[in-house]
Amino acid sequence: PGLDGQPLQGKRNADAEGLAVLPNGDRLVSFEGDHRIWRYAVQPDGTWSRPAPAPKPATVFPDNEGMEAISAYPAAGPDAYLVGGEEGEVWLCRLSADCRSLPPQSGPDFTWGLTAFAPFQGTAIATLHRGYDPIRGWRAVARFISDPTLPPARQRTAASLHIDGAMPRDNFEGLALSTAPSGATRIYLISDDGAVSAKQRTLLLAFDWTPPPAPPPAPAKPHKKPVRKR
Repeated sequence: PGLDGQPLQGKRNADAEGLAVLPNGDRLVSFEGDHRIWRYAVQPDGTWSRPAPAPKPATVFPDNEGMEAISAYPAAGPDAYLVGGEEGEVWLCRLSADCRSLPPQSGPDFTWGLTAFAPFQGTAIATLHRGYDPIRGWRAVARFISDPTLPPARQRTAASLHIDGAMPRDNFEGLALSTAPSGATRIYLISDDGAVSAKQRTLLLAFDWTPPPAPPPAPAKPHKKPVRKR
């Protein structure tokens, strides 16, 4: 629903690209076309309010390359959220403050776009990039980034998942994380069937990831007797 409580009309007004759930249950929705972020506050009866504008990056986005990625970021506070532009730009925003730029999260090359975030453990996040060209077709990569607020040289990629080759692939734009019954991290990817080609499909994929065991501790160094001076 829009500001008047009625369903949004037209692609420019209704082209929602990202959804974030804040710790208190409020929903943030990012739109492109009319680039904006709206907050739907949770009500006592479990429904949501009419939307209200939420802070967004102070920049100009291309017409069809807006705020594809948005996610709550509890590590920075209960009202904090990350926003990502399709070209890889990243901002840390708060309901109580303006957005500030963070280091970009770039894809493997210029044919890739940033499409989704999901909060992980502590400061870590998962990112989703998808790429396309007529020769290789659609492909995607999900990465676990240790801390997106650090300088690029100090960020660590804990793991990555590549959707390519013979795997089912399409225009993946959605990413979510949960815990599988086995205790593994379950990664959900969903594609956006833009209806621009008979080859596009709506796919929902799930992968379970278990981090590798920690390396064994290094053996203790042998104790050296002090050398006696003569």
